[in-house]
Amino acid sequence: MRAALRRGPAGEIIAEHIRRLIFDGSLRPGDRIDREQVAADVGTSQIPVREALLRLESEGAIEILPHRGAFVSPMDEATVREHWELIGLISGLAAAKVADGRDPALLAELSAALGRLRKTDDLDAFESEATRFMRMIHVHGGTIEIRRVLRNLVRQVPGNFFAAIPGSVDQARTGYARILRAIKAGDADGARAAVMTYMRRQGDLVVSHLRSRGVISGGATAARR
Repeated sequence: MRAALRRGPAGEIIAEHIRRLIFDGSLRPGDRIDREQVAADVGTSQIPVREALLRLESEGAIEILPHRGAFVSPMDEATVREHWELIGLISGLAAAKVADGRDPALLAELSAALGRLRKTDDLDAFESEATRFMRMIHVHGGTIEIRRVLRNLVRQVPGNFFAAIPGSVDQARTGYARILRAIKAGDADGARAAVMTYMRRQGDLVVSHLRSRGVISGGATAARR
């Protein structure tokens, strides 16, 4: 049965399909990815599948071994937490720079985005505003390299993060408010710390969700090759 996929570049659509298979436990750490099966699932040739696999390898989600194929990378609780720690460190750098600058126009836009986050219960609208909030911080406080790294890191959870992870909406409303307060106060260290705290707590929720699905365990995951 073919997977139902959104429209977009073929390589990214297939990469998202594979991310979902990993995230829901259909593909486990160490499993070999069957290119022919993936192509059949999404109704395409193997050429965009290869493109998707290269994309996923660059993100660290899979490993491509010469003459052996593509395998799901090891994933355990420590790996997931480290992933969110990295997001917090990098995003925190950008937030600190924004706090140092305290651009009035940017502060107004961030405040407006937070206001919309507090009012909406529509998860698609919430994701859009949450993404806009952090993107403004990354654009105004980060370099091109920071934004490039973050684009790869934030793809760990496929689809709408806030629809997939229970508790993440309330966590975002609280976390973003703390981040904005520190930025408005010109407190660079406080903004950096608020981002780190928020990302760690979202990471905790991701770990809890993945453990409930049997995708990860508390210890290191052995590759099954």
